[in-house]
Amino acid sequence: KSPSALKSASALAWVSTTVLGGASGAPTVSRAIKTWYNEIALPDFTPPNRIFMPVWVMLYTLMGIASWRIRNIVINAASSPSAIGLLTFLQQRIVLFSFIHYIMNLSWPLVFFGMKRLRPGHVLNVMLIITLLPIMFVYGTMDTVSGVLLIPYLAWLGVATRLSSGVCRLNPTEVKNGYWYNNAKLQDQIWKLRADAGKIVGL
Repeated sequence: KSPSALKSASALAWVSTTVLGGASGAPTVSRAIKTWYNEIALPDFTPPNRIFMPVWVMLYTLMGIASWRIRNIVINAASSPSAIGLLTFLQQRIVLFSFIHYIMNLSWPLVFFGMKRLRPGHVLNVMLIITLLPIMFVYGTMDTVSGVLLIPYLAWLGVATRLSSGVCRLNPTEVKNGYWYNNAKLQDQIWKLRADAGKIVGL
């Protein structure tokens, strides 16, 4: 194969893996939407459920393209002498930092939708924004296009963080005797009771 074909195949594999990894949380989110999510109090500005999947597919695609471009820059620069400094240190390790951020992103649906831990999920949203900002800065110093590609992701994280803040406010978590409880957990248990009752009566 020609170098250009190999490069295209590498890009496709990298981006596809990024998108497929992001889709790993889809079953957890889908189950939550079918059971408790629509039963709890939600902010008035909550987007329709149907837009979440296409939005995240687009965002993971952009994230994959940006990180692939940066990865190539890091690989090509590995054999070249570079100045010593904080920015150089960050640039040399930006792929690792991006991967850590990506893992944090993948853990969010498990925490918020799977475990129904609304407040920790909101804190994780805030941490995603805090860690994304320096990543975007370093990307921009290495490749302007890669930095720009992450702007929609940052914007969506802002929406998601505001939304999770509203969900936490409308559905406060109470802790008594070492046990936590919130409306998400309550609605999920109600759904399970209904499902069990349906099995008993043969519905």
